[in-house]
Amino acid sequence: QLTVALDAQDKMPDTDIYLLNIKSSKDAFSFSDPINITDRPGYDNQPAFLSDGSGILYTSIHDDGQADIYEYIIATKATAQITRTSVSEYSPMIVPGGKAFTVVMVEKDSTQRLWKYTFGYNDAQILLPNIDSVGYYCWANRNILGLFRLTEPPTLEIADIRTGKHISVAKNIGRCIQRIPEKNSISFVQKDSNQWKIKELDLKTNGISTIINTLEGSEDYVWTPDGVLLMGKDNKLYRFEPNLDTEWEQIADFSSLKIQGFYRLAISEDGSMLAIVVYKDKKPK
Repeated sequence: QLTVALDAQDKMPDTDIYLLNIKSSKDAFSFSDPINITDRPGYDNQPAFLSDGSGILYTSIHDDGQADIYEYIIATKATAQITRTSVSEYSPMIVPGGKAFTVVMVEKDSTQRLWKYTFGYNDAQILLPNIDSVGYYCWANRNILGLFRLTEPPTLEIADIRTGKHISVAKNIGRCIQRIPEKNSISFVQKDSNQWKIKELDLKTNGISTIINTLEGSEDYVWTPDGVLLMGKDNKLYRFEPNLDTEWEQIADFSSLKIQGFYRLAISEDGSMLAIVVYKDKKPK
C-alpha cells in the first residue's frame, strides 16, 4: 500500500499560508497587504478558497499528529476547525456549486480515498468507493474529477462520480492538477524528462497537448479566472498567458516581504486574492 505522498513522505514540512490582495490590469499584476494567516509552528498547507471568497480551507496538523481541515475567515481573521476526526484529512477542495467540500481521507487502514462533507453538517460521505491510493485531485466539473493516483510512477486518472468509472490518461505526473478556466480541460505537470511540462488534457477527446515548460524545479501553479498561469520559483512569481506569451514573465518578487521559499498557490474565484504556502525554514535565495 502506497500511502501519504501528500507532501514530504518522511516528515511534513513546517509551512505557513500567506494571503495577499491582487490588483490586475491587462498588462500588470500588483500584490499588497500580505498577512500570515497561520502563524504557528507546524504544517499548515493546501489552501482552497471558498466559492464566495469569504474564507480559505486548509490542512493543518497539530500536536495530536492528526491532519484536519481548518477555515480562515477573512473578514474577522478568525480560524475555525472544520473536521475533528480520528483519521486524517488532506487537500480540501470546494465542490462545484459551493455547498460542500471534498478531502483525501487517510482511513484507519491507510487507504486514501475521496470523501465529501456538506458545509454545516458533519456528514462525511465517500465519493468514489472503488478508487483508493488517491494523492491529489481536482474538480473538472460537477461530475468529473482528475485524480493523482499513488501508483509507481504516479498516474493521472479521470473519474466520473455518477458511474464510478475511471480511466488512466497519463503517467509520471506531478501533484498539481487544475481545471482550466472557460475550457472543458484540465492541466497537469508531465515529468517524463528533465524538462517538466505543463500539459492540457481535453476532457472531450482525451487529447493531450503541451502548454509551456515549467520553471525549472517547480511543479505548483494556478490559473487566474481569466486563464493566465501563475507559477513561483526562488521567491519570485511568474505569469504565462497561453496563445499570447512565448515564455514566463516575472511579475513579483516577495523576498522583501519576509516571504521565504513558497510553492503552492491558490487564487479566489474572482481573482482578487492569492494564497501562497511558504516554508518556514527556507531562507530566501
